[in-house]
Amino acid sequence: MKYFLIVFCIFFSASSSIYSQSNPNNRLDWWKEARYGMFIHWGPVSLKGTEIGWSRGDKVPIEEYDQLYKSFNPINFSAKEWVQVAKDADMKYIVLTSKHHDGFCLWDTKTTDYNIMNTHLEGMW
Repeated sequence: MKYFLIVFCIFFSASSSIYSQSNPNNRLDWWKEARYGMFIHWGPVSLKGTEIGWSRGDKVPIEEYDQLYKSFNPINFSAKEWVQVAKDADMKYIVLTSKHHDGFCLWDTKTTDYNIMNTHLEGMW
């Protein structure tokens, strides 16, 4: 989790400098020129190895899907590897989807219990 937060802060800082340009057209120009990047959709359904978008009730039964977050271990990943894959592929940016359409949040929030704080490592937070 520590590496994730460090990498996230680096991406946020880098993207903030890009987006702080005074002319909004500069942002669009940058995006058009960058052309190639990585979008990360990472959450409990990743445990099933299915397409994350519409797995609930299709590829993964609803009852199982809704309980996956209890087994999700947010530490068993390597942010460094993700960044290296992007660099090796000459990607220009990385976007982390911090809340996917299924509602799972990759941050501590009081608006729902369906968040990273209630994952497999609940006792460690």
